[in-house]
Amino acid sequence: MKTNEQTVHIETERELDNTDFMIQVIEEKLVSTMKRSVFMPNALSALSATLSVKEIQDLLASVEWYHKFEILPGVFTPGRSYFDAKGVCNSFHIPESLKGMKCLDIGAWDGPLTFELETRGAETYALDIQNPSNVGFNVARKIRQSRAVHYEGSVYQLPFDDLRDFDIIVFRGVYYHLKSPLVAFERIASSLKMGGILYFEGEGLINYIEDMDGNPVNIDLTTINNKKIPLSGNYRGRYKDALNWIIPNAATLESWITVCGMRVEWMNPWTDDATGQRFVGKAVKIDERVVQQEHNLIPPKLETTGPEHLLF
Repeated sequence: MKTNEQTVHIETERELDNTDFMIQVIEEKLVSTMKRSVFMPNALSALSATLSVKEIQDLLASVEWYHKFEILPGVFTPGRSYFDAKGVCNSFHIPESLKGMKCLDIGAWDGPLTFELETRGAETYALDIQNPSNVGFNVARKIRQSRAVHYEGSVYQLPFDDLRDFDIIVFRGVYYHLKSPLVAFERIASSLKMGGILYFEGEGLINYIEDMDGNPVNIDLTTINNKKIPLSGNYRGRYKDALNWIIPNAATLESWITVCGMRVEWMNPWTDDATGQRFVGKAVKIDERVVQQEHNLIPPKLETTGPEHLLF
């Protein structure tokens, strides 16, 4: 069976504009690049059906996997972090049928959520800063005969090319790794259609916080959270001995999402007996104005499309 893997390098040149959220300062002009990759299978037959067990095993062994997930019935990738994609989607209350919907998985990595969304019938896109050939995504896409489109780039670059007008965006395990999470939520809101849904999940301040040196601090977070006081831990790139920057409590996270023209439908905390603390929730886009005026020194403008005002 013949297949065709196609990678398209897309470059756009933008004039710089003023913003207080500068991701990277560059003089005069900025070139922003996203790499789009598509696997186009022969529609007459299924690739996985033509592969022997040994060939599938060799493909699985050809890359380093982070996620361990069921790539085919009874066949799991050799990752170190188990990922139940169907269970995650069910925990978000994502419908079993996504037929006719356009969905984006941000922070796809090896792609378990991307492929589960596709299994549910969606036109599916994946976005990740990693090359899909350096992780398991391209191998999984080939084994599964998937038509999911992968973009190698940043959430800050949204909307871009096909990455716009989504019915559903899944933003799981990402925002606390970012230096500018509010900008990320602005970009996400700009990429949703009106009434589009954002499913989000990530680290939060619920019952545990550290000082700047990584030492646990005994502070009454419960009272702060119950009074809905917005609070976040702003770190120097290390939190829980990992690359994390800004850890919000529920009030802060809701304020980020709300100010970007979305309404939080529900948000639930998850904790364990140690330091595990996460938020999972759903928001709906209700307003085209997704970038609010920072000050009144310049006339306000309605920002509904591209990220031309940002620096990447």
